[in-house]
Amino acid sequence: MENRDAKLTEKILSLKKRGNAVILAHNYVRS
Repeated sequence: MENRDAKLTEKILSLKKRGNAVILAHNYVRS
C-alpha cells in the first residue's frame, strides 16, 4: 500500500513539473 502511494505521488509530481514547463513555455511564447 505504501509503495503504491509513493508511485502515485511520483506520478503527480511529474505531471506538475510537466504542467509547469508547459505554462512557462506559453508565457515565453507570449512575451
